[in-house]
Amino acid sequence: MWTIDKIDSLEETLDVLMATVRTFEDRFGSRWDMTESVGYFRRIAPGVGAFRVEVTGAEGMFKLSQEQSGPVRAQVERSFRAHSDTRRQAVGDWMNRLT
Repeated sequence: MWTIDKIDSLEETLDVLMATVRTFEDRFGSRWDMTESVGYFRRIAPGVGAFRVEVTGAEGMFKLSQEQSGPVRAQVERSFRAHSDTRRQAVGDWMNRLT
């Protein structure tokens, strides 16, 4: 569940623009200095639809091969518990506790 609010403030929209640039530029590791682009961002900000999303709740569901036969579930559990990845081991442990 969530709520979405439109941001009307030019300054808040500019903040969203700059945060978005930082997020995407950081993925490439270039650490681009956007100082010289702030003027351009200010010019385009009125045409940007910025919004705020507030998450008010979350639900989850687990799928642990319940639809499979007993022998198949047991094999999946053993495989996960023997794996070197600790997250897979934890899933295997959950499967063991829930069966």
